[in-house]
Amino acid sequence: MRSFLGASVALVGVITALVVLAACSGSASPGGVNPTPDPVADPEAGGIVANVGGVEVAVELGEWFTTASRASAPAGYVTFEGKNKGKEAHEIVVMRTDLPADKLVVNGATEQVDEGASGGVIGEIEPEQLGPGAVAKATFYLAPGKYVLFCNIAEHYQKGMRAPFEAKESQGGSLVVYSGRSKALVDPIIQQFAQATGIKVEVKYAGTPQIAATLLEEGAKSPADVFFAQDPGGIGAVEHMLAPLSKPLLDQVPAWARSPEGRWVGVSGRARVVVYNTKELTPADLPADIYDFVDPRWKGRIGWAPTNGSFQAMVTAMRALWGEAKTRQWLEGIKANQPKVYSGNVPVATAVASGEVSVGFINHYYIYQLMAQQGESLAARNYHPAAGGPGAMIMVSGAGILESSKNKENGERFIGFLLSLVGQQYFAAQTYEYPLVEGVVINRLLTPLAEIKDPGVPMKDLADMAGTVKLLQDVGVL
Repeated sequence: MRSFLGASVALVGVITALVVLAACSGSASPGGVNPTPDPVADPEAGGIVANVGGVEVAVELGEWFTTASRASAPAGYVTFEGKNKGKEAHEIVVMRTDLPADKLVVNGATEQVDEGASGGVIGEIEPEQLGPGAVAKATFYLAPGKYVLFCNIAEHYQKGMRAPFEAKESQGGSLVVYSGRSKALVDPIIQQFAQATGIKVEVKYAGTPQIAATLLEEGAKSPADVFFAQDPGGIGAVEHMLAPLSKPLLDQVPAWARSPEGRWVGVSGRARVVVYNTKELTPADLPADIYDFVDPRWKGRIGWAPTNGSFQAMVTAMRALWGEAKTRQWLEGIKANQPKVYSGNVPVATAVASGEVSVGFINHYYIYQLMAQQGESLAARNYHPAAGGPGAMIMVSGAGILESSKNKENGERFIGFLLSLVGQQYFAAQTYEYPLVEGVVINRLLTPLAEIKDPGVPMKDLADMAGTVKLLQDVGVL
């Protein structure tokens, strides 16, 4: 079973403080979390900042050295990965200061850096995490300015365990995003990225299949820099047009949730479900397998959205799991049951809740969005087919950078932001999706993944959307 690991979920409206490993310095706030300034409203944050979540810095330390893999990074969220190659426990303190790295104020009595007199501690990776041979990681918000990375165990700083670091101002720029995800779901996080980086973001919204078709038609002349797709099938259809992503981006998600060729990466997870009307049905009334909705007792009671990208991805999974013949039989069986056709997942969910239809085939999070608007009394809930199969599959939204893009660096910064803890918290808390990056757990309302019988269809097997569209057309569904 696939798993998503993490800590707690928090609502994210603007960029907020986020420290993965709690700071323990004297300047930390109660609870051990160092507050982070609002990068837009707080002048101490240096105004507009850059690269939220996209940079990782390897820091090697031992007796008696501290060496960073790079001396600077764009301002914003920076992840430090400490590797202790020494025989003693060490730590990494991240301090903002105007003093040179070798001129911090040392307290003669304690043989430690006087942190209050030397600058402001942003946070640290503590000795408990960095024993001999240990590796530990922490993410901190760095406003533009100069910093020092050092070990503040007695005498370690004086012996050479220090390194200068700088967070540099944003250079702005532009970015064109083709989004197969709806504006209502992702515009807030895209605007947050634009506000945080100073990058002018232009977004074209349409269904994922339509976006994929547009990209294929535009070819190398496409103005798009990034394709943000609703499902792996849509982005897989244009994978040959995408540029390889950097290893730090790819490594932030599990191997199953990214392109085997390294050309796109999963951003958030979603489960296919059967939504049912609670005034009419209970889970015990529902088939264990989505195939069994071909039973005539469901005639006139089903809602579906055949033009929807996620629905088409599910049918592609059926072809991979069941084969062409059985998938065709299912489509023909559902069609014979005279389902009501809707334009997307939201109308299907709304129709089920109102009693217009009894059941529908959607992604899991739409019900939670309706519940947030209408309350717990909403007469619809999700059902994960007990026998598993394509009706219970877990898939991902994905993002990749066009090979023809002239803004690849900004594209990586954008995808890095979506995969940052800030971005992942947004998807967990605001859109009720499954985060893919370690450090954020699922929303408490969601069914744990361990309780879903995901058939585990490889993402690469969902790329043949053209074959699925042809099948849907042949059957007369499209």
